[in-house]
Amino acid sequence: MQPVGRFFVSALTTAFFAITVPQQIAALLSLDIAQTFFPTNFLAGSSLELQASAIGAVSQIVTINSIFEVLFALIIGVVAVILSHRLLLIGGIVLIIISAVGCYLAPSLWILGIFFAIEGAGTVIVVIMGMTLVGEFLPFSRKSKTVSYLISATAAAAVISAPIILFITNFAGWRLNFLLFAMPIPIFGLLLMFYAFPKTPRISKCVPTENGYLTSLKRVLLNKSATFCLIGGALGSTATVGAFAMAYYRQQLGLPLDFAAVVLISASVMYVVASLVVGRFVNRVGARILAFVTALLNGVFIIAFFFMPTWWIAFPLDMIHIWFGAAVFTSFSCLALDQVPNYRATMMSMRSIFSSVGGAMGAALAGAMLIIFGSYQAVGISFGIMSITSAGAFFLTRDPTKCSSTNDNLTQ
Repeated sequence: MQPVGRFFVSALTTAFFAITVPQQIAALLSLDIAQTFFPTNFLAGSSLELQASAIGAVSQIVTINSIFEVLFALIIGVVAVILSHRLLLIGGIVLIIISAVGCYLAPSLWILGIFFAIEGAGTVIVVIMGMTLVGEFLPFSRKSKTVSYLISATAAAAVISAPIILFITNFAGWRLNFLLFAMPIPIFGLLLMFYAFPKTPRISKCVPTENGYLTSLKRVLLNKSATFCLIGGALGSTATVGAFAMAYYRQQLGLPLDFAAVVLISASVMYVVASLVVGRFVNRVGARILAFVTALLNGVFIIAFFFMPTWWIAFPLDMIHIWFGAAVFTSFSCLALDQVPNYRATMMSMRSIFSSVGGAMGAALAGAMLIIFGSYQAVGISFGIMSITSAGAFFLTRDPTKCSSTNDNLTQ
């Protein structure tokens, strides 16, 4: 195993932080962006419906971003068999930088959407290649901690970004966020990469040279343990509770908007802490057992949360659910990393696709429950069942901990 530079983990963590910032800008400043591109919708006397339609149009740039993430996850699964993983990661960071400049200069909403699509492509490349390089270059004893750093970086970005974005917007408008905040972070990460990564990336000798992608895809999907791992990740990702939890707090429990913002920040902090803590237990307990147990408990606490009659009882249960939810995602990421070591890039590509599809299915399912039953309790039961079912899938996987630990010992 080739040695990596001292800034290897810092470079990857910076990259994962960077991919979260543009989406935070879009989420917080959708109204400001709408006022720029649809000024007539916000003239004095305009109806709320007209203003809402403009904001709805702006929100579609996030949808475009998500679509391109899934699309490029498929493409990267093919390209990663041919090109250097290090080169692909650098390319992903470059796309993030290009997107930031383009979003700053965008003269219209559809141009802004194009550059958000580019950002989506860069994001999925960074996630897949970042995780793959962790598996390629780091010994098992360091993998789980590094994965926890990468996951927590995306949650930390949600906490750190909000005040910075609001500060920049108040004195210079929404566009400058892309130039002063979204662009410098990936540039810094790119500079760290040149110092941190080996000049010649490690290439697995088992990667096929002919029909590479189809062969690697078969190796992944025909591997029962890897398939159950992916299914568990997809089912776990359906529990996209966040938006529905906020609606439950405000609509059914009567929580004011200001306190809802406090809940959101608290949830992000809890997610960061949980990811970091769980990353240190993976080596001791095993990713499979952690994923199984935390998915079960996550499902139980999701159901309990949506049945609470007051916010002061619901809030602590929500925080416990978030802790276990972060633990599930961290454990799943560590479990997936070494399921098929010789085809790790393809496995990470499939991991991204299954997680995205699971998230979309979860949102659709919860929305349908509200439409059909008009009940948040039905939403909670649906999410809870999915999480508990994912625990069963994780239980059927192979835990690569012992094999990886043995390999580490042999290479030392």
